[in-house]
Amino acid sequence: MAADRQFGDMSWSRAAIINISSQLGSVGENMTGGSYQYRESKAALNQLTKNLSIELGTRGILVTGIHPGRVRTDMGGPNAEIGLYESIRGIIKVLKGLNEESAGNLYSYTGRIIPW
Repeated sequence: MAADRQFGDMSWSRAAIINISSQLGSVGENMTGGSYQYRESKAALNQLTKNLSIELGTRGILVTGIHPGRVRTDMGGPNAEIGLYESIRGIIKVLKGLNEESAGNLYSYTGRIIPW
């Protein structure tokens, strides 16, 4: 099956793996500690994302990660910073801007690259 498809105003012409991660997995942005299990699992996912971006990049497969933000959901709670639709709109905007240089990065839903 070819990876050349159209979906509304979006299309893609190559395979991609987009891992949903969290800025809490960032070692560089950890200023509070705590949340050990969650942070460790996301740090592991971020390492996997980076590894796969290197290995699969040679086969033309884009691998990157995205942090959807702290969203007002059952997980994020009612006091989370953003609503579901703001997160989704941001994620779609980031996805539309991905290119070869995007491989192996962790993006915020705002498009900011989050340090590992």
